[in-house]
Amino acid sequence: MTQLEINTIDDVMLRPTEPDRATLALLSWSMPPGDDHLVQVYLDGSLYDVSTDPTQRQMWLHLDRLATARLELLAVNPADAWRDCSDELKAWSPPFVTRGELAIVRDETWPIDSRVIVSIDGVDDAGAPLWGASDPRGGFGGLFGIGPFGYDTATSPGHGLGEFGFGPFGADGAAWRWSRDDLPPGLHTLGLRIEDAAGRTIAVMNQQVITIDAIPDPPVNLTLDETFTLRWD
Repeated sequence: MTQLEINTIDDVMLRPTEPDRATLALLSWSMPPGDDHLVQVYLDGSLYDVSTDPTQRQMWLHLDRLATARLELLAVNPADAWRDCSDELKAWSPPFVTRGELAIVRDETWPIDSRVIVSIDGVDDAGAPLWGASDPRGGFGGLFGIGPFGYDTATSPGHGLGEFGFGPFGADGAAWRWSRDDLPPGLHTLGLRIEDAAGRTIAVMNQQVITIDAIPDPPVNLTLDETFTLRWD
């Protein structure tokens, strides 16, 4: 495998064009004189374009100026110009985790008035009904045999669309999910239990420890017209 060369790129600059061409931006960089590498440009983790000549130091990009874009530059040998190296880029991995999530398969044998209580660091979050008032819990769905397989049984746990094979037959279409995106950065312990209408615990999930990442603050007093240097270890 070709050794990836990333320290050879310096002085990366992204300059927007005039307002009436809001999606066009000029990317430029510098490299040592005589360097024969080509430069791959990755946009949000996908290979966007490759320089056509080792002396090329600029590239026009079409970007959504209303959205955040992640740009990564990689110097490669000309023979590897279009070899996708996105899996080997390390500067932005692993992705930031900002949301806590849990998922379970609802058991048809649990009482219809059961509730799910999620705990965060030992403190109960707001509970929620395990079964909604309109959630069917058995059979093959009211349209079975009328429409395409899966779609006509989307109302049933047995073959519900999107969850077929997820859990025990008869319950594999009945996933219950929970998420929260306002947890502070750090380690958090998540727990889950099922209670019946009388408050008795009928099922408990093993506790899970998750890590919520802190999103780095953006650079201060940095504009797109300024030149900045990207460095890697």
